[in-house]
Amino acid sequence: MVQAAGAHAVLDVSGHALRVGCAAGSFLVKPNAAEAGRLTGVRIASLTEAHEASARIHALGVRHIVISLVTLGRSTRMGGCLARRTARD
Repeated sequence: MVQAAGAHAVLDVSGHALRVGCAAGSFLVKPNAAEAGRLTGVRIASLTEAHEASARIHALGVRHIVISLVTLGRSTRMGGCLARRTARD
């Protein structure tokens, strides 16, 4: 509905709402590592696994993905998130 009106859907949700939002082709989603892991089936314990999860989320139709990695012990000051921008822009 938001995107049909010409706006961008940006989601910071979890569980069922995250899954539905990804399937709807949201502009940006911001799950944390645990949420991204539950969504994709990837156990995120490294940047490599976070990249794999972001690729899977992108394949669901999401244009931009930001995965918060603070739960992996990375502070936000030292790169506590992984951002993925698609080539469709």
